[in-house]
Amino acid sequence: MKKSIIFLIISIVSIGIHAQDNTKATYTSILAKNGFAPIKSELLIKGSQSIFKSVHRETPEKVIVDEETGEVTLNRPVPDSIQPVVITNFNTSKIRSKMYITENDGNTYEEVYIEESIKMNWVFVDETKKIDAYLCKKATTHFRGRDYTAWYT
Repeated sequence: MKKSIIFLIISIVSIGIHAQDNTKATYTSILAKNGFAPIKSELLIKGSQSIFKSVHRETPEKVIVDEETGEVTLNRPVPDSIQPVVITNFNTSKIRSKMYITENDGNTYEEVYIEESIKMNWVFVDETKKIDAYLCKKATTHFRGRDYTAWYT
């Protein structure tokens, strides 16, 4: 999961900085935990802005039991119209996330916006690691509530 998030962040930054044309990537992700159903998502890049959004989430069964842990998950269908949207603007170096929060068990939702900087303060660590035939150096950062480690050469 961490590798996917790092790849997504690097892709958004790399494509957004160097993109000259509009680009659209559509894919399906499957979360293996708690029996979540596949989510179809899109990444749209228009000039200096990217928009990431879920376009469809398949409705899972109402009750799912994890055979390994015995954990029971009760799933409520969530309308596609209230899926989160993340807009990245590379000119302003900001990420704006639109989310929907419910306090009454999914009957009504409140739209909530969070704006954050996309600037990452990388710390270059005096540590090396051999990955395949490459001698790599280590860098770490904290971004959007998580710690990331990157090995580069």
